[in-house]
Amino acid sequence: VLTKKNNKINGVIGEIISYEITLKRANGIVGSITDVYIHDTIPSGFKYLKGTTFIDGKKAQDPDGSSCLIFDIGTINTQVVCKYQLIIGAGVIEGTYDNIAVAKTVVAGTGSMAPALKGSQIRWQTISNIDIARVNIVLSPLFDSGLIIGKVFFDENKNALLDTGEDGICGVMVALDNGQYAITDEY
Repeated sequence: VLTKKNNKINGVIGEIISYEITLKRANGIVGSITDVYIHDTIPSGFKYLKGTTFIDGKKAQDPDGSSCLIFDIGTINTQVVCKYQLIIGAGVIEGTYDNIAVAKTVVAGTGSMAPALKGSQIRWQTISNIDIARVNIVLSPLFDSGLIIGKVFFDENKNALLDTGEDGICGVMVALDNGQYAITDEY
């Protein structure tokens, strides 16, 4: 049984999100499960933070892959806990992002893990349920929201400065490239 959780419900660009995947041997399974790998599909624009993987509290090697991280868990006796961190990249936009994990093992006789990452014909067998950790990317009140203050005026002397006697113009639309706009008032 696989469960996945993250430390934040909401995040902003540049923040680090910590993830925890717990994989427990299901009731009725006797003995250890060997050659276990967690396949973790991360959201587009999120990046793995190197050196942050811990398995059962011990520093572990970084996973292989970029959009689908593959963690080498090894053997499960009763349960294993894998922790790591992702950073929310600059290209991520506001919305809900899913991080999806599942445990797999190599089908006997199809090779070893190393060739799998080099495009070999290795076959994986899913050995757990799929679980999702969700994070909502929200606008940063400091960097993503702005305020424009100014005055639309008739520049009679064409010096690009508001001089005494140059009045504001009401009813002018000021539009932004994202479609937002405002109409100037009488001041």
